[in-house]
Amino acid sequence: MCAGAAVLAAIAWMGLASLAGADRDGALLTVRGHAAIDLDPIRRADEGISVRGTLADRATGEAIAARGIVVTAGEAWVDARTDSAGHFEATLKLGEAPGEEARDLRVAFPGTRHYAATEVTLPDIDPRARPLELEIEAPAVVTTEAEESAVLRARSENEPVSTKAEIMVGPDADHLEHLADVDIRDGRAEIPISGAALGPPGRVLLVAAASGGDTHDAARAEAHIVARASTRLALSVPDKPLRIEDRIEMRGALRKADGRAVPHAPVDIEEGGRRLARARTDASGAFSASISADALGPGEFALEARFEPNVPWLAASRSAPVAIAVGEGPAIPRRYTLAAFAGAALLSLVFAGARALPIRRLRALASRGRRAAEPTRGRDRSPAAGNAGLKPAPRRARRAQRPRDFALAGTIIDAVTRHPVAGSRIDLGGHGPGTALSDANGAFSVDLETGRFSVEISAPGYVTARFEARVPHRGELRGFEVGLSPVKEEIFSRYREVAEPLLPPDERWGAWTPRQIVSRVWDSRPAPALAALTERVEQAYFSPRIPQESEIPAIDAAVRAAREEQASGDSGVTQLSDPS
Repeated sequence: MCAGAAVLAAIAWMGLASLAGADRDGALLTVRGHAAIDLDPIRRADEGISVRGTLADRATGEAIAARGIVVTAGEAWVDARTDSAGHFEATLKLGEAPGEEARDLRVAFPGTRHYAATEVTLPDIDPRARPLELEIEAPAVVTTEAEESAVLRARSENEPVSTKAEIMVGPDADHLEHLADVDIRDGRAEIPISGAALGPPGRVLLVAAASGGDTHDAARAEAHIVARASTRLALSVPDKPLRIEDRIEMRGALRKADGRAVPHAPVDIEEGGRRLARARTDASGAFSASISADALGPGEFALEARFEPNVPWLAASRSAPVAIAVGEGPAIPRRYTLAAFAGAALLSLVFAGARALPIRRLRALASRGRRAAEPTRGRDRSPAAGNAGLKPAPRRARRAQRPRDFALAGTIIDAVTRHPVAGSRIDLGGHGPGTALSDANGAFSVDLETGRFSVEISAPGYVTARFEARVPHRGELRGFEVGLSPVKEEIFSRYREVAEPLLPPDERWGAWTPRQIVSRVWDSRPAPALAALTERVEQAYFSPRIPQESEIPAIDAAVRAAREEQASGDSGVTQLSDPS
């Protein structure tokens, strides 16, 4: 038994070692993209239906070409294949057997090594029935104290349809409650929506479902609404005379329109649009702040408290202005004034005596003092030294008193890891040599003629660095250093600013790993624009593929869309963890 245990232990150790080696080589890491199937309205065909749609990357919207699609309904099935634009088309014959007309239609993409499988299911497709399309036009934000309305439209093959539909509402598709039944006449119906009917403040899903009856297919439409609560902000200061040396103690409270507290929310104290202090509400919605009256100076002022929410389900608010007056401080004693004059006179005498020393002797002393005080400087390996951009050569390398150096020589490094970037391309504008490449140590050297050059340094997976170089120079462009910023770090830095409101208020989000930040965003069930941005960033940052600089404009556009979505109130769960 002991021998068998030893053999098992050896096998387990060898397996763990091989797994560790594979992890170091990156062989076990596989990131698969997400595909999306977008179906056109179902069309009727001889003895069946015609199914058309598009297969695309959910994050980037790029078509996925030459991939198989399987269309099934009951026992019937047919294969299709996407073209270069991602389009596919299939005709499925369903037959006309009595009692088997209505079937669930399933359109599936089996997936590949790079994309996960996905599918779309349409229930109760009847080959004898006409297709039915529903569409909801709803306001993006509804204040809980207001009355709004949504419009429901129904059509079949571009013709308006009269039918009945059920309206449901809930926080998500798994928790829907009946809201109303509506009659759609001539393709249109108006749905009254009250803020109270939407439930507690937060993100709400509005769903319309129509059975279609005997003549049309069943159909369903969805719309996302943010139920937003109004807020009330109060500010007060002590009613007492203030002098320039006093501190101004301010207190207040932030509450919803129904009187409930808004905890852990940022509140700014302002005067004339200038922020003086920032406070945060406690569990009861109260806050306090203190500033020096000297920050305002003597005079009369109007202080205001302002709340700008970082969650979509709360409205911004501002307190009523609070007037204060700050008086002059006490007069400065005469002895302080005399002491100041005496000190100034003494400094003048010292300066006059210093000017009498030979200037050359002073320079020599200063030079020896600097050399004695200067420590031996090695290469800085700290992360702070890895900022992207141009780092000129050390001052001691600039030996020439006049510009007489015609060489452009330096080292290209990764601004994050500080490792050399081999094969970097150095493009030189002007009338010098066109391009140069860095060696295995990231170093390069080029001899130039007199002139001004526009230098661009680029490498795959890095943001291009640009600067001007004038030749000849005094040595600052010999032995200089350029830190290239990785594209994936640039992408994630943009994403961090959008993801920050989704992190808990009591956590120091900057200490989170990128994977934890992305997981937090997915857990918050983000709105469409933020979800699309997250998928794009996840593939750019975590996949083995090296992202290129050309992808940054698309990321910037996705960031702007996510910010507009947050500003309009259509965002996922964020800092205030209790939306009710």
